Amino acid sequence: YLIQNKIEDANALLNELLKEHPMYTSFIFVSLDDTKNVKEKDNYLERLQKLKSHFLEINDDDLKDSPSVVLSQIRLLKSEGRSREAFELLNDWLKEFDNNSDVLKIEFIKLLIETGNHEKALEETQILLSNLHSSLTRHFCSQCGFNSDEIFWRCPQCHKWETIQFRWKV
Repeated sequence: YLIQNKIEDANALLNELLKEHPMYTSFIFVSLDDTKNVKEKDNYLERLQKLKSHFLEINDDDLKDSPSVVLSQIRLLKSEGRSREAFELLNDWLKEFDNNSDVLKIEFIKLLIETGNHEKALEETQILLSNLHSSLTRHFCSQCGFNSDEIFWRCPQCHKWETIQFRWKV
């Protein structure tokens, strides 16, 4: 749609893709940034910028809790030199949602450094590193998803035998 100059269709398709598969947000934009096979690059890049602006303006409750969508928005803002906005977006998101990924925490630390908040960056780095050790030796139950740093022959949650597996997680 971008090549055909159908911006509204491209926006609608992006919205649909994000709602169906939010975990592919980063892949979508990496793919769209690849201009090897595009003949009219200037026009395409101008339209792509409009699509990116649309993406940054999306305020959909279904997408708001997706770490992939937020991470892509943050990286896009950073690439446009809008680190302060990226920081505010991520800071608000981290306050609202509990299941924070290490990738988002690392991105938050980078933004703290970029915005000159070195003390807070050091604090967050210490927290991340202390949590990193416990996450390296995690075990999980393949039946119910129970997580533990301990290993069991029988899952304490679902009581199935020999379902605990070792997982390297960073």
